[in-house]
Amino acid sequence: MDDWMGQVAGRFGLLGGEDRLGGECRLNFRGRDAAGPVIVKAMRPGCDPAYVAMQIAALTHAAAADRGLPLPGVKGDPAEVTDDTGAARLVWVQRALPGLPLGAAPPQSLALLRDLGELAGRLSRALSDFGHPLLDPIVQHIVDPHL
Repeated sequence: MDDWMGQVAGRFGLLGGEDRLGGECRLNFRGRDAAGPVIVKAMRPGCDPAYVAMQIAALTHAAAADRGLPLPGVKGDPAEVTDDTGAARLVWVQRALPGLPLGAAPPQSLALLRDLGELAGRLSRALSDFGHPLLDPIVQHIVDPHL
């Protein structure tokens, strides 16, 4: 993995020391660049670039709809790299928000869970009018149950 992460580090100006994070369909890493912590998202081989573009568009849309919502910025444009198996992967980088992944945090207080719920509600409102052709029909139904 080090060889292809070297490609990622060179492309996005990372300083090394990437730590693996969880992810359901991609490889995620926490790393650093000169400006601070970042999250590297290496998509599964064969991922449609339009899927990443949709995720970036959703972040941009939500940030414009609720300027106080803590959302990661995107660093540069996605890039294709070849992983250690020879597969092409689309990689993109986000600025990391402060804190730990929820599963790595100590037991969560009711206040923290309440804050998390409030943020989820704000994100839902910010994305309520977001549309994209690649949105799964089930997700689209969750966003707008009247469809």
